[in-house]
Amino acid sequence: MGSTKYRVIFTDIDGTLLNSDHRISEKTVTALKTWTDSGRELVLASSRGISGIEPIIRRYDLSCSVIALGGSVIRDEDGRVLYEAGMIIETVKEILKRVRLENLPAAWSAYSVEKWIANSKDDPGILNEASIVEASPTGYDLSLFSDDEKIGKVLLFCKPGTIDMVEESLKGSFPELSIAKSSDILLEINPKGITKASAVHEYCRIKGIALENTIAFGDNYNDLHMLETVGRPVIMGNAPADLRSRFDMITLDNDHDGIATALEKIMC
Repeated sequence: MGSTKYRVIFTDIDGTLLNSDHRISEKTVTALKTWTDSGRELVLASSRGISGIEPIIRRYDLSCSVIALGGSVIRDEDGRVLYEAGMIIETVKEILKRVRLENLPAAWSAYSVEKWIANSKDDPGILNEASIVEASPTGYDLSLFSDDEKIGKVLLFCKPGTIDMVEESLKGSFPELSIAKSSDILLEINPKGITKASAVHEYCRIKGIALENTIAFGDNYNDLHMLETVGRPVIMGNAPADLRSRFDMITLDNDHDGIATALEKIMC
């Protein structure tokens, strides 16, 4: 079938779809709209919450579905939630208790479909995150989550140079959770078995799409399983060297139209 077999693109957002100015280049927007105008599907697959993805969709008028919170939420292009998974509040409290007891150098945020609860109004990492995603926390107290609310992700904002230590500590304490780095300071904690890859599987099951007919773009460790799952994985040129070494197709970095360049090669 060649390139015509591909039916859906799953793309990470930060460091992949967005450039260093947190914008999508004109060339990449054009390539993605050509893709969706042909009747094929686009899915933004991110660790961001819904509120941090919506500004991108509006700015570029994208026709796309969304995988949010690292795989905990799937929403279609009409805004309907197709899938939701999450931790109970007691699990989140145990994670944050461990952070406190071990004096781990990290601020935190916790997310559900509708809420973003942070532990500080003035932590530099949280303020920077709010600026990047063009959204603000909805509150600063875990009690704002209801007892039966599904909490899709806990995000730790680690001090520079400490994330490996924080990751090792929490993986030892919570082997049942999915824990992965999304940058050199951000550590993502999701429910057991919930990753972007699991959401790709679920999306394709719902839509009746074979995995071999999918493409994915990513740049960091929390994208690894998604890249390993799809039919055509593409790693960004700005990804860590050990990740780039695992894949055959390496495109240009996110500041040089990496997605558009790869699509030109795949679809030619």
